[in-house]
Amino acid sequence: MKRVLLVDDNQFERDNIRKQIESEFLDVEISEADNGITARDRINQHPVDILVTDIKMPLMDGVALIKQVRFFNKQIKIVVISGYDDFEYARGVLPFDVSAYLLKPVNCVELRDALGEFLAPRDTRVNEYSPAILRILELLENEYDTNLTLEYLSEQVHLVPSYLGTLFKKEVGISFSRYLNELRMKKAAELLRQTNIRVVNVASFVGISDSSYFGKVFRQQYGVTPAEYRKKHGITLNHD
Repeated sequence: MKRVLLVDDNQFERDNIRKQIESEFLDVEISEADNGITARDRINQHPVDILVTDIKMPLMDGVALIKQVRFFNKQIKIVVISGYDDFEYARGVLPFDVSAYLLKPVNCVELRDALGEFLAPRDTRVNEYSPAILRILELLENEYDTNLTLEYLSEQVHLVPSYLGTLFKKEVGISFSRYLNELRMKKAAELLRQTNIRVVNVASFVGISDSSYFGKVFRQQYGVTPAEYRKKHGITLNHD
């Protein structure tokens, strides 16, 4: 059982994040605090595995909380959530081994990506998949940047395309096309945050030749355009 502490002075924000975590992950014990002092004292008394904290809060803000927690706990994983206007202020936590920095309103995909390394997914455990679907997931991860089709994948596992599509949705919980799009957008988001590749080229890097379609799908998943996403993460490029 992994223990997570949510820290935000806004009850609505805490409820939203709690619901997202509980819907995505298994074996999680979630506690809450509405300010940094309460959070610090709670961690001292009952250590947690993951701290998810806002930046601007009363009594003690998130930056001070992270500094104090990191002083006596080097193992805890820290995820910061904050508004766009707080980004420069939040840079103060970067030297303290923060695992992820998420912007409000918290996107479910980004939260899942940030916590997925540390928590057990609710519906992606290996033992829930047949050998054929495990092979398909491996191919998708390795070849997402190519022109993947259900017909091609079905040939790799010797199944009829229509049956593979049905089996994939039954075991994974979403359709093949939706899974591939979400995977490609996740990879695109990583490129936007970590590289200077032009947006139009990011599309082709993740296997999408139509940049307009790429922008549409990206916005559907993250709620902003690729250029806006990059800007939200403090990256401004003249060529975008």
